[in-house]
Amino acid sequence: MSRHGGARRGAGRPRKYEFWEMVGIGQACETRLRVASKVAMDARLTALPHAEEIRRRQEGVNAIPVPERKAWLASPEYEDHSGEIESLLHKRAGNHVIGGFEAEEETYGGDYEGGAPRVMHVSTRPPRGTRKQIIAEISKQFGLPESSIDNLWQEYRRFERELAEA
Repeated sequence: MSRHGGARRGAGRPRKYEFWEMVGIGQACETRLRVASKVAMDARLTALPHAEEIRRRQEGVNAIPVPERKAWLASPEYEDHSGEIESLLHKRAGNHVIGGFEAEEETYGGDYEGGAPRVMHVSTRPPRGTRKQIIAEISKQFGLPESSIDNLWQEYRRFERELAEA
């Protein structure tokens, strides 16, 4: 029986970086990735058709004092507001009124029945190349090679995953 090799305490290649360095670099990378994702999502939301008009109208409703909102819901202004919002949501979804102004009942094109869709999917994925850009920035900040930053970030993500599973 040989006394070389095998799994034992202290065996294997020594770690190049300490645990706290991995956590610090990983958190710095994740923070920048979250910021990039939020910027991308905000840009996609504002690029949606009629986004600013809908936001402006919603802010007007939110300006109504809470005690007065119940009365406002029963008012003709609410009916006008609801119709305008519904129309803008249909336009955003790409559905236009079919038939024209003389139609007795408004019908909308599209693959759904009834009201305009209120729920939509907006990607929070940052633009391509964001990961490489973050690694380059963190590399300059910490004075380490980009490959080390990439490896430490991956190790940090594995660490976070293990924490979540535990």
